[in-house]
Parts: sequence; C-alpha cells; structure tokens
Amino acid sequence: MRKDAAARREKLIGVAAALFERDGYDIPLEAVIEAAGLGRGTLYRNFPDRAALMAAVLAHKVMSVERFVEEHQDDATLLKTFVRHQGLVVTLHSPAILSLQADASRKQELKLLTERASVLLETIVVRSCAAGTLRPDVTVNHLRLVTRMLMTTATEPAEEQAASLDMAIDIVMRGLEPRDA
Repeated sequence: MRKDAAARREKLIGVAAALFERDGYDIPLEAVIEAAGLGRGTLYRNFPDRAALMAAVLAHKVMSVERFVEEHQDDATLLKTFVRHQGLVVTLHSPAILSLQADASRKQELKLLTERASVLLETIVVRSCAAGTLRPDVTVNHLRLVTRMLMTTATEPAEEQAASLDMAIDIVMRGLEPRDA
C-alpha cells in the first residue's frame, strides 16, 4: 500500500475509533467520512462495510494495548493500569466485539486478534507475578474472564457506566492481588 493511502486508512481508523467511543457504533459512516475530511470512495476502498471498519478499529485498539504493555515493561502498576485501560476499551467497544463475534465471516480476524491478546495477557501475567502485584495462581484464562466481566458494564445506562466500571475494577483487583499470608 502506498504511504499516502496507508495514512488515509489510519486516519479513517483513528477518526472512527474516536467517534465510536464518543457516539456509539450506530453512527452513520458518513460522520466518519466527514470528520476525517476524506471521500466516500476512500472509506469503501479500505472498508467495504461497517463490520470491516469495526474489525480495523478493534485491531487498532489491540495494537494500542500492545504499545502500552511494551511501554510499561518495568512498571509495578502494570496490572492495575492494564485492568483499568482494558475495562474502558471493552466497555466502549463491546458493541463491535459482540457484533463481530456473531458474524461467522469474521471468524479468522477475531482468531488473530484473540491470539494477539493472549500474548499480551501472558506478558502481563508474567510481569505482574514477577513484580509481586498478581497472585501466582492467576492465569491468562483468569484475565480473559476479567475482560468479559468488565465488558458487562457496557450494559449499564450510559450515565452509570463509569461508576459501575470503577466498582467492577475494585472488585476484580481485590481478587487478583496477592493475599497476605
């Protein structure tokens, strides 16, 4: 892909992610085109449908978590910061996650995203155990369950989501942190 075409694609993904987070996934795609300052043809050359754009936004979010984990290699707050970040991401993007999970044609894309997420979760488990901030019996599967649990805050009314997410994170962290002997 040419450099200018790649830049336009990335702009569309970034603008779509911001609009989806602010206004929800039901916004007209015309709003993405307008906010990006690009043409309809550019959007549809890159993303033939809403599902393709949603998948690209989710891949973009996974990449941002990958960068986050890389930047926090020696950070003793990695686990807590990750859980908060992950809670925000899954709350804001649960409509896309659920929609793509229900779309059999997106199975391979979701599999690749899940594999990338598994690598991230394993890294977080290893680093957090080494830092003494995570119980030693916690596994990647536990963090996957945490993600699904936090995702349920998206079902709360919009005005209650932040408080519900804070409460859920507090409960989850108490279960993940090492227990005093």
